[in-house]
Amino acid sequence: YMNPGRWEHIVDVFKRLNKIPSDFTIKGFIYDRNPNPDLNVFYSIITGITLVCILAFLVSARFFRLNRNLKSEIESRQRLQDSLWKNEKKMSTLLSNLPGMAYRCFNDENYTMKFLSQGCEDLTGYKAESLIDNKEISFYQLIHPDDRLQVNTIVDEAVNNFSPFKIVYRISTRDKKEKWVWEQGR
Repeated sequence: YMNPGRWEHIVDVFKRLNKIPSDFTIKGFIYDRNPNPDLNVFYSIITGITLVCILAFLVSARFFRLNRNLKSEIESRQRLQDSLWKNEKKMSTLLSNLPGMAYRCFNDENYTMKFLSQGCEDLTGYKAESLIDNKEISFYQLIHPDDRLQVNTIVDEAVNNFSPFKIVYRISTRDKKEKWVWEQGR
């Protein structure tokens, strides 16, 4: 048992003797059986934890949606890639069994080739890689000099009119043989 009055009297005596500061109190010195705790710190901590949990949930939900969308995109691209691969295989089979040569070129002064089928070597004697981007020789150089003007005229007219064309001309092969070519294009 402690008597608060007795302790306050002791504090007053020490204050008069200047042994303790004049603003000294005994608050918190004597045990209180029914304290009123300060729960502000507890409530602040609980609020902070709650906010962190809500933020973590929102971030997790966002990543979950992004992950789901990414999986969907990956599946879609995989289906598209599979379809593209199948079509490419069909096209490759078609072009390899096609008699003659199929090509795609720029309409420039050299007819710079961008794609040539496997029939290129049978027709010209050159591998397709040699003609693509004029690495070894341009297709224009293969056209017989006497036929170049006719080829240019017909191709230019078709390009300007956005129409297909058909033409017959001569080419010189790698081994200097002359071959007649029937060509149609667009």
